[in-house]
Amino acid sequence: MTVLATAALAAALAAAEPAADPMAPFGWLRQLAGACWRTTLPDGRTTDTQCYEERLGRFLFGTITIAPAAGGDAPGPVTRHPAGFRGEGLLAWDAAAGRIALWTWGSDGSFGPAEAAFEGERVHFPQPSRQDPGAPPTSRTSWKRLDADSFRVGQERLEGGAWVEKWAVVYRRVPR
Repeated sequence: MTVLATAALAAALAAAEPAADPMAPFGWLRQLAGACWRTTLPDGRTTDTQCYEERLGRFLFGTITIAPAAGGDAPGPVTRHPAGFRGEGLLAWDAAAGRIALWTWGSDGSFGPAEAAFEGERVHFPQPSRQDPGAPPTSRTSWKRLDADSFRVGQERLEGGAWVEKWAVVYRRVPR
């Protein structure tokens, strides 16, 4: 087969079977890739910086750095991680479950699987109980895109059968 015939066959096959976008199931989360996002946590003393990038055309990879805020001394709710935490995570679309599967690992020795699911434009990340990992989650974070340069994350607890927000922060795009 000539080079021209091979190229024509490849083009015909590509046209006959349009490639699906493997990043499409991530919805607006994919727009976080290529940027870093920062917030000051509710304690007023700690910043959380998250950076994301697309990997292999079908995964979303993220890093997190929790550090002391410059001049941060405002009182507020205690946050989950102390300043000095670093972590990474890889998000993948699990088509069979219709959810985002992820693996996370951190400088405190934590590692393990997790998941996330869309509910409209919100993305919920359930947090299993550390005391009873098999029990249904009673806390979660919910993410909502605000605009091209910000998204909102709320920490929620299940109380009386309803999700109640305990605190929320807004992450803003920052230079890498």
